Amino acid sequence: MAFHPIERLILMIVGAFVVVDGFLAWWKGIGVSANFFVFSLGSGLLFIALGQVYRRWRDSERIALTTHVIGLFILFSMVGSLFNVLLLPRPTAPIDAMLVRIDAWLGYSWPALCAWIAGYPFLNSVLRIVYQLTLVQLFVAFVVLGMLLDRRRLHAGALAWC
Repeated sequence: MAFHPIERLILMIVGAFVVVDGFLAWWKGIGVSANFFVFSLGSGLLFIALGQVYRRWRDSERIALTTHVIGLFILFSMVGSLFNVLLLPRPTAPIDAMLVRIDAWLGYSWPALCAWIAGYPFLNSVLRIVYQLTLVQLFVAFVVLGMLLDRRRLHAGALAWC
């Protein structure tokens, strides 16, 4: 398989998450349905396989970069979301109260900001849409950077999202 160093690093991160997820599931006695992950796993591996075809036999690095990062994006999201679920319920109290106190020391108030935004339903709707489009924007950025052959920024973005 032909991978760039950053792509190999992200694959190793995904592999580490697989090991940690497996350990957590075993340790906590949580059953994980493979059916839940079949589509994501298949999609991620399909994109990576397409990237390999385009890198090795079709000589199209643009498509190879793009499909590799999309496949890695899918795989990392899958194992990362499982990791988050396996951490629930937390054995300790959440740190939210401490973070609110730290924000207050800096002169910032989350409750006041939330109350202010609640008074503007249009702004609330805009923020909801922006939040829902975050993954789409990341996906589009990866596609554009891959098609522009901007490997340095594409890989920097991929590492930042990991």
